[in-house]
Amino acid sequence: MRRIAAGVGVLLLVFVASELVLPRIATNRLRDDLAKTADVRSVKIEAFPALKLLFHRADRVEVRLGDMRTGTPRRPSPTGSRRPPPPPTSTPAQPRCTSAR
Repeated sequence: MRRIAAGVGVLLLVFVASELVLPRIATNRLRDDLAKTADVRSVKIEAFPALKLLFHRADRVEVRLGDMRTGTPRRPSPTGSRRPPPPPTSTPAQPRCTSAR
């Protein structure tokens, strides 16, 4: 009987610890991922039981962002200029006049 009680106690301890630790880990990972493209103001993740987070599931996710950068980053120009190169110039084709006289 003591072994069963000890086993239940250990499981309960692991469950409580996961409820405290897993949401913080998930919040930090999401904040770090978003910080690559945005100014992250706050991130809040709620899940019960928190073990759901191990399977990428949550009850509620709240994110507040400031500025956000979209698109793909440009590679630096070989000339050192940050501006994109001008579009290629082409002259319009001259229409040919053919008369059938």
